Amino acid sequence: MILTKEFYCAMRFDFCNGMIMIAKSTRVLMIVLITYARAHGSMNPYVQTAKEFNIHPPSLTYGYPVWNTLNLKPANGIIFLQSEMTLLEKINDNTYAGKPSQENAEIIYHFTQNENAQPLYHIVPDSNLTLSQLFQFMEWMTTLYRKVDFCLWSNEGKFTLVRAEDRYHTFYEWPPQKIQAVTILNNCSDEFMIEGEYSNFYKIKQIIYEIYTTNFLQEKNAKCFFWTSLNKNNLESLLKEMNESFQKCLDPDSSVTDCFTEKIERCEKYLSFIEKHKELSILSPTPVIQIKLQCLFYRKIQTYYNILNEVNKGVYKSRDWYSQQKFERPYLSFLKPRWSNYLNYIHEQFPDVVCYHYYSETPDMLGW
Repeated sequence: MILTKEFYCAMRFDFCNGMIMIAKSTRVLMIVLITYARAHGSMNPYVQTAKEFNIHPPSLTYGYPVWNTLNLKPANGIIFLQSEMTLLEKINDNTYAGKPSQENAEIIYHFTQNENAQPLYHIVPDSNLTLSQLFQFMEWMTTLYRKVDFCLWSNEGKFTLVRAEDRYHTFYEWPPQKIQAVTILNNCSDEFMIEGEYSNFYKIKQIIYEIYTTNFLQEKNAKCFFWTSLNKNNLESLLKEMNESFQKCLDPDSSVTDCFTEKIERCEKYLSFIEKHKELSILSPTPVIQIKLQCLFYRKIQTYYNILNEVNKGVYKSRDWYSQQKFERPYLSFLKPRWSNYLNYIHEQFPDVVCYHYYSETPDMLGW
């Protein structure tokens, strides 16, 4: 079953001291119901719509299938990017196609923002975009928020999760979070340095795997991520404390209140996992993988996708290791809609590196 959205009339908006045309769309965004997607795995609404705009996304082998978007929060917007488009086309209430310009980013942000939630945007980029065009567009979409989540889609109809942070506002975060960062540097000669050591492209997945799994076995390697084991009694006490603190908040619209709400929901989710699976360990402190790239102006975004693909391989490998230990079956065997509960449980302990940081400035690697 395929649903269609109505056409939208041409409209003009005064924005940023200029006039921007949002053209009457001559295309229809096909939204495929989850039941249809299960039966027709090759039919992907993002890929199909991209073709209508002559958008050919980069390749990504290791990514999530379209049905897994149901495990995410609702998207604020879906954006198709093509550098040769002259007009910003509005396909439906939250779906746009246009070039990756600052003006377009501000319009899309203005009409899709949700002040009460950390935004999530789906981006379907054309593979001819440069790294600079993609990163700059994402940064424009991030300016007014501390954090924004992005789903970057591929030609195979798969997506990978990317979290961007507004570096100018992160010091306002409350309460402050401890972050353990792993840095992947890639210079103009396609040489790699990971955590201060020279490496090569094909070692990324193994390094990520070791960073994830080593300390899960309580080996306490300082270069690897750390886990904290949770139990029901501690979580119930923590939940009670947070609810009491939440009730004492003076300003119901403050960012502190939003933070309490998020943490209470997370604690309730942890309790649910422990009820079903008896145990749960979470990463502590918050892990971050930073991908720093040079020569953004002439390199195509396939370069970034290639690195993300290798990172994802390492994450998948660590999940498979855990799945075999815990459930005696491969991780990929759970990658089906009916196993979402198990997937979410595994992903909570081995998440998508929590966030990727992109940097539009040139990394300090010229001394290589």
